[in-house]
Amino acid sequence: MRPTAIYLPLTALLLLALLAAPAWAVDYRIEMVVFANNDEQAFHSEKWSQEAQPLSTDGALGLFDGHTRTGFRRLSTGTLDEARRLLETSNRFTVLKHVAWQQPGLSAADAVRIKLHGGRDYSADYPERMQPRLEVGAAGNIVEIPGPDRLEELDGTVQVVLGRYLHVHTDLVLRKPTVVERIDRETGRPTRTQVLLDIPMQERRRMRSRELHYIDHPMLGVLVQITPVELPAQ
Repeated sequence: MRPTAIYLPLTALLLLALLAAPAWAVDYRIEMVVFANNDEQAFHSEKWSQEAQPLSTDGALGLFDGHTRTGFRRLSTGTLDEARRLLETSNRFTVLKHVAWQQPGLSAADAVRIKLHGGRDYSADYPERMQPRLEVGAAGNIVEIPGPDRLEELDGTVQVVLGRYLHVHTDLVLRKPTVVERIDRETGRPTRTQVLLDIPMQERRRMRSRELHYIDHPMLGVLVQITPVELPAQ
């Protein structure tokens, strides 16, 4: 007696193959080099505000300050080491931060901001910037905002967002001492004063994984490479 042949629809065969195959989740390895442009012509190519720029790192993850969060892991650099060395050998640039980390792909609603800071600390040179300030709260009351713990050359956050494409959001500030001319209110004469300028870099850039990307700015540059990392699903 011949065995009876069993025929399954194509969709059922595909479903069985998927169920039999191991499941994988995807994380992302991000490596980033942030550097300053030392070219004075680039600095004078734009007019920068002399007011301190609003910068909020509240709620951001201090991954490189020893803080942890599920799914986020600090990694050793490696992919962009040669690029960093080339930047360091040039007098035109100053490397402020070189970091690498691993994280899950998160939507814009769930994406986590990562704190970045580095370079020279100006807190001793500009003590007035370390003082608390008063602001009007939402209820109309006066609220005292504590002064910062440090005043570093580079400060701010970066954020990796996964949607239809990968996006990198930067909300960074480069602090640069400079001499400005002001008019003395009493004498009417110009005076030269040294101030610490906050030069903002707020960018939203779409990225392709496995490719090296360069975020350009007159005074700041960011090299970014994002690589998918396959992990066995739990």
